[in-house]
Amino acid sequence: MLGWIDPVTLQTRGIRVPFVAGFFLATSGGSVALLGLTFSTLSDGSLKPHLGLILGVRAVASLCALAIVPVVAQRLVGRGSLVFLQLSYVVAFVALWFVFTSAPQLSLLVPLVAALGVVDGISIPVHSGFVRMLADGSGLARLNALLSTAASSSKVAGASVGGVLLAFGHPDRLLLVSAVTYAVHALCVLISRVSGQEKATLTSGTSSLARVRAARKELKRLRWLIYVAAQATLINLAAWSPYTVLGPQVSLASYGTAAAWALLTGFYGAGAVVTGLALSIRPPRRLKLVIVLSFPLWCAPLFMLAFGLQLYWVAAGAFIAGVGNALFNVAWSTAMQQTLSSANYGQIVSWLSLGPQIVAPLGLLVAGSLQAAPAQQSALLVGAFLGIAGSVALALTPVMRKSPDQT
Repeated sequence: MLGWIDPVTLQTRGIRVPFVAGFFLATSGGSVALLGLTFSTLSDGSLKPHLGLILGVRAVASLCALAIVPVVAQRLVGRGSLVFLQLSYVVAFVALWFVFTSAPQLSLLVPLVAALGVVDGISIPVHSGFVRMLADGSGLARLNALLSTAASSSKVAGASVGGVLLAFGHPDRLLLVSAVTYAVHALCVLISRVSGQEKATLTSGTSSLARVRAARKELKRLRWLIYVAAQATLINLAAWSPYTVLGPQVSLASYGTAAAWALLTGFYGAGAVVTGLALSIRPPRRLKLVIVLSFPLWCAPLFMLAFGLQLYWVAAGAFIAGVGNALFNVAWSTAMQQTLSSANYGQIVSWLSLGPQIVAPLGLLVAGSLQAAPAQQSALLVGAFLGIAGSVALALTPVMRKSPDQT
């Protein structure tokens, strides 16, 4: 399926096709693992009241790792580190399966879930840095587009496979399925090649403190990256988190069926997949412009749900949001990978990822406290307006209009 998309990016099939396929399997496995962890917890009477704690520990541990990892991030970027992280997922999922099948106790689950969160946080800069080694120029943008498509498709695939497996009972076995997918991804990373020049640059030896200082200096010079990260933080807090929590409730109240939210989710995924495939054929060139334009697209379904439009209009808005998601992910990843130096890449990616990751749980918590329908619709509307206002402010920032595009 992947071979016909772009012969330039996939000309060396032994490198990229296995890596994209392994990434798809691993991200699908991540969705399956979440279902397995959730329903294994719910199926145990003593653990059921602690589901929020178990899932929350993973999120907090991920944030802590993301906050600490910049000190040593660059030393972690590489094939060996990425393989180690994938195998860490394997060990953690197998350990969780063993706990659930023996004598599940909260005191055993919390450390294991916290370990998963730490691996989640470290994986963000390590994975992005490794992708940077596999291609350059337009090939890098195309590879990011394929990975974005794989990520969007895997959410649907993982939920579908997980749902089928849950129908047979034994939700703990989903954790074993997930472990297999991450093991396959580790193998795909092992057979990938990186350029000798990139490896030499990434392993150059300087102290951790000197690396952090150099990264801060480079980020100060490329301050437009900070502005984009700030806008992504605003979108996560004010728009996307409320949409995630309130969207199902508002759609159920407006259209009278839970299938409405499933339809919106499907259209969102379809928009992301179609756009990712299109960008793999014709990668974006004006990355700053694409990033700026992607943010308002995310707000389309919020406006339509808030105003109670017909379901087909909201579905179109969800499709547009999926388009915006793919545009941002591809352009943002490519911009960082092309703009940042190898020596400071890991630290800066960790810093830029921290803001959106921190505010997401806060946005979910605030939105979840809204129970009245008018308040929910108002929250969606306010979030959409804030997202649009932030996008306009970002577009008017002088550094975002400076040429060339990646400086």
